[in-house]
Amino acid sequence: MLIIDSDILIDAGRKDSAAKQFIMTAEANGSVYISAITQMELLVGARNKEELREITKFIQQ
Repeated sequence: MLIIDSDILIDAGRKDSAAKQFIMTAEANGSVYISAITQMELLVGARNKEELREITKFIQQ
């Protein structure tokens, strides 16, 4: 089990290849989770309604 922080998720959302690779490797090696605090950080950081919808969809996965 691995809990991923918002910093890594934000970097991955910004197309940072190292962050994306880290998440993909973590998923391949086991369960990956985000905390409720990370969820709120992502939602509060949404810049517009479209980004909020994308983040909400991601969190529901």
